[in-house]
Amino acid sequence: MKLFRLQHLFFALLFPLLFIWLVPKFDPNSSLLSAAEKDKTVLIFEKKPCFGFCPVYKAQFFSNGKVEVKYTQPGQEPKTTHFRLKKDDVKSLVKRGEATGFFQMKDRYESLIPDFPARELTMYKISKPKKVTYTEGGSPEFESYLKDLAHLVESNLNVDFGPPKRD
Repeated sequence: MKLFRLQHLFFALLFPLLFIWLVPKFDPNSSLLSAAEKDKTVLIFEKKPCFGFCPVYKAQFFSNGKVEVKYTQPGQEPKTTHFRLKKDDVKSLVKRGEATGFFQMKDRYESLIPDFPARELTMYKISKPKKVTYTEGGSPEFESYLKDLAHLVESNLNVDFGPPKRD
C-alpha cells in the first residue's frame, strides 16, 4: 500500500517538472507569428470628413500587398472592402513616403480654411508609428504623394462619394 502511494507521489512530482522542462521548447505560435509578420501594417492613409461630399475612408496597407479600406458614403453606414497590390508596389509606396522626409515632419500641418479636408498618414519605422495630420503647408513632394495615395485608393474603391441617390 505504501509503495502504491509512493509511486503516485513520485509521478505527481515528476509530471510538473517534466512539463516545466518541455514548455519552453514548445512554441505553438511560431508559425502564427511568421504569418502575422507577413501581414504587418506598413502604412495607413485616412481622409477625414468635410462639410460637403468629401471621400471619407481609412486605408490600411499591409506588407503582403493587401489593402483594407473602411469607408463611409454620405448618408450610409460605414463599409469595409479589400483590394490587392503587388508587394513591391507597397514597398515602393513606403520608400516614396520616407523620401518625402516624412519622419522629420511636424505632427500637424493645418489650414486656416475651415472646410479643408484633412488627411492623416501613419507610417512605421522600426515598428514605431508616426502620424502626420495634414491639410496644407507641407512640401510639394509630400502633397503629390498624398494625392497619389488618394487616387490609388479611390480608383480601387469604385465608390461614389457624392450626394446620396434618390430612388
